[in-house]
Amino acid sequence: MPKPTFFHLPAAKRRLVQDQLLRAFCQQPLATVRVSALFKETDFSRTSFYKYFESVEDARSFVLHETLVGIHHQLLIAIRDQQNDLFAGLTDFLGMLGRQDRRSDGWQKIIFLTRSDNNIIYRQIKLSADMPYADQWLALLAVNQFRITDPQEALSFQYFIMDLVINALTVAVANDWNADQLVADFAYKCDWIKHGVLSRE
Repeated sequence: MPKPTFFHLPAAKRRLVQDQLLRAFCQQPLATVRVSALFKETDFSRTSFYKYFESVEDARSFVLHETLVGIHHQLLIAIRDQQNDLFAGLTDFLGMLGRQDRRSDGWQKIIFLTRSDNNIIYRQIKLSADMPYADQWLALLAVNQFRITDPQEALSFQYFIMDLVINALTVAVANDWNADQLVADFAYKCDWIKHGVLSRE
């Protein structure tokens, strides 16, 4: 995460730096990004960069964290707007992402997320069964009639849902799918979870 000095910047400046870093990270494979490459996309000098960040990895972790927070917030809103129907909310959320302009910052965040190492993603999220919203997650599962009441199992299911969403986005990006294709593919996955894949005969 950034050094404390970064958070002393005005909010508008922090947002500008975050957006510029996001674009820089999306333009080339993450493993090859160097500080010199960031200078082309930001207003930073080498000195100012290291005033706010320890390293390129530090800056990348910050952008990933902010991206995940924003996506999580959008996802919760989508579920709420679908009367707490989990799968309807997930589907609406993915459809919304799929309709974004491919040149928009929102789509760049999806590109960045799908290129990120899952180990890094899960280190950023750090879910636990005793988090403040754990009870809300259990309540949401109950509303959707899932047979999950144990907090640890609920935590595992939350990671599973995250995998489901990230996988859907990764496949869509790799195949350059539009929103309809993304939603149709996700519908298969939802059906497999809700009804299974074995023959009902």
